[in-house]
Amino acid sequence: MTKSAQIIGILSALFILIIGGNLFVSTDSLSIEETTLVEGVIATVDCPRKYSSTLTLEGDSSKYYLAKEFREITHCHDKNMSISLIGQSVNMAVNLKKKVYSLKLNNREIYSIDDYKANKLMSSKVLILIPLILFSLVWYKGKKQNKPI
Repeated sequence: MTKSAQIIGILSALFILIIGGNLFVSTDSLSIEETTLVEGVIATVDCPRKYSSTLTLEGDSSKYYLAKEFREITHCHDKNMSISLIGQSVNMAVNLKKKVYSLKLNNREIYSIDDYKANKLMSSKVLILIPLILFSLVWYKGKKQNKPI
């Protein structure tokens, strides 16, 4: 491993480590505390394959952005299932950006704020594990190259 490759590897590991550390202390917990409770009846549900699912309520023109768990639990990617969700009552905890942190569908909890926090914690743990692996790889390759033949 060349010296420039080692420097690039270490710099990228530091960059990823900083991002992972920022996730631990991010202000997103403040936005969770600034949620408002929204109740209503589902008017439309959109579950595209690649992007987050959205729903609108009857009498409200706002789109609410759902977590990926919604698609997995309700199977709304199936057109028949998404049609069956229309007209059901829903209780949600929503932040100012219309992101849904907690969802109850007909008084059945689909996901909660605790689920959101657990997913976020897992992501930040992975972003701290990746740089450690990268540091180990750079150290191992650098040590292997310096061995006399």
